[in-house]
Amino acid sequence: MKSRNIGLIISYIYFICNTILGILISSFIVRKIGKTDYGVYQTVSSFAAYLVLLEFGTGTVMARNIALSSKENTDEINKNVSTVWLLTIILSGIIILFSFIFYLLIDIIYANSLSVEQRLLGKRILIYVSINLLFSFLTQTLNGVTLGYEVYSLDKIIALIRLVMRTALIICLLLYSSNVLFIVQIDAALALLNFIILYFFCRKKLRVNFSLKNFDKSIFFAIIPFCFAMLMETFVNTANGNVDKFLIGILLTPEDVTLYSISMVLFSMFSTVATLPVSLFKPEIAKNVKNGIKGKELTAILEKPCRQNVLITGLITFGLLIVGRQFIEIVYGVEYSDSWIYAMIIIVPLFLNMANAVIINVLDVMNKRMVRSIVLIVTTLLNIIATLIALNTIGMIGAAIATGLSLIVQTIIMDYYYFRHIGINVIYLYKKSFKGILLCLIGSAIVSYIPQLIIKSYIAQFFVSGMIFVIVFGLLFYFKGANISEKSNIQKILKKLKKNNHK
Repeated sequence: MKSRNIGLIISYIYFICNTILGILISSFIVRKIGKTDYGVYQTVSSFAAYLVLLEFGTGTVMARNIALSSKENTDEINKNVSTVWLLTIILSGIIILFSFIFYLLIDIIYANSLSVEQRLLGKRILIYVSINLLFSFLTQTLNGVTLGYEVYSLDKIIALIRLVMRTALIICLLLYSSNVLFIVQIDAALALLNFIILYFFCRKKLRVNFSLKNFDKSIFFAIIPFCFAMLMETFVNTANGNVDKFLIGILLTPEDVTLYSISMVLFSMFSTVATLPVSLFKPEIAKNVKNGIKGKELTAILEKPCRQNVLITGLITFGLLIVGRQFIEIVYGVEYSDSWIYAMIIIVPLFLNMANAVIINVLDVMNKRMVRSIVLIVTTLLNIIATLIALNTIGMIGAAIATGLSLIVQTIIMDYYYFRHIGINVIYLYKKSFKGILLCLIGSAIVSYIPQLIIKSYIAQFFVSGMIFVIVFGLLFYFKGANISEKSNIQKILKKLKKNNHK
């Protein structure tokens, strides 16, 4: 429990740093390399990101299989590790093959939207993006090993160091020369370094044996259905984050891709923090489900992580609703203010969609992930069709609306399945998760919006409304919204801060 809490804290620290540095560095990159080159970079990256589909969820499979294995049974663990690792190597080879094919097709795919020089630049970008994807994929499987052994914080510590190094290197090199290739070269090099560190940690510290001699056919065929389920879910996640940019890159211009990509910065930030508790609670939920816990008892166990997620993501959602537009205008420029509208159209439905995201762990353990995958794949295909129609009729806002509606449909269908077939009281879980939090968020948003009716400067609006929102929510939540346990935790934190101040 202590290790997981530390891992969760580090995850949120990483999220905060990643959000601040990520937004600042993306703003710096856009201003430094220009709207057109940044659009080419995002266009190629958005299509290349579909190669992530080949991951097949090997990291999740690795973590689940190790968590369900007895730690004393070394032979069982070695068989699971070697089997999943062989699958990872095979898929890595396929990633290399598809990267090469896409490289050959760039001139055809982007013949109408990119110039000859831009397509040449796109090919060079693709080489390094593919290297980054390859080693990131291998690293995800290794992260599954560490999570299975309940080492919760290592990957986030490495990611935090990597984030700082990436930011520093990009700033230094782009100040030297405004060359977009520096960005993808840095990402590729850091991905390789991350893989090397994590591989040797697993070998030396955890004493994990990656020998392919331990390959087990029965394990391989047992994980294939789960892998296909993860494949479909990865497709959904990739599509929701990239399909709009990809289609805009083909049908519109690189400048339009840049505008929409900025909205996706906010979307990615939100999506990252919403998924943080999901993987960290996997080992505990796996043990509880394995021990036969279900129904009301299982619903009660899920209440705390769900409520925690609603609290964090709710603050971000309502904070962006109040000062998100001003934030974009400050960081990127007034000409990009429409990006806020596109982002919020997607983020609000995602807030509801991810409120009970930890239930995914229950599906994993019960081998029912395929059901969710089928639901998501159908709604995402509808999203792609709707996006194509909307882009040709009402423009980029239609792409955002199509994605938002698909998320709402996903939420309704999956909540019904959780209730009818898993035995989780979803309505009760929503009530407990949102109780005391939602009203505090709404009240804080209303109060913090009032100064914007008087203040004209968007910079002043951001700081004044932002501070009021945080202060009002903190007071409302402490006195009206927090439950007994949460209020006790807040009091403990305040006492520690008070002691430190006296020292």
